[in-house]
Amino acid sequence: MEQPSVRKLPRRYKSFIRGPIPDGWMQKAGLVSPMAVVIGIILWRIAHKDGLWGFNNLKRRSGAIPLTNHMCRKYGIKRSSKMNVLRAMEEAGLVRLHIPEKKTSRS
Repeated sequence: MEQPSVRKLPRRYKSFIRGPIPDGWMQKAGLVSPMAVVIGIILWRIAHKDGLWGFNNLKRRSGAIPLTNHMCRKYGIKRSSKMNVLRAMEEAGLVRLHIPEKKTSRS
């Protein structure tokens, strides 16, 4: 008996958030603030997309994940809020921050 042909529909979205995202990590982020959850989702998305995170038989840490203001604006997060939340996430042990020194303006 032949199966009916399945028509493939075009994808509606070009960008996806991929997992797995550790549930315990997200719960801890939720205790920091709801915005920490959103920033966490952005970070995990970048980490998976750029191959900065993976699993093996040992605990593996990610490489540096650049989080630009432009990326955060897409999700309605302002620059000042981003920094406040990232600092709170660092205090909670969710992320490690590396903030480069500001470049001096050239005159």
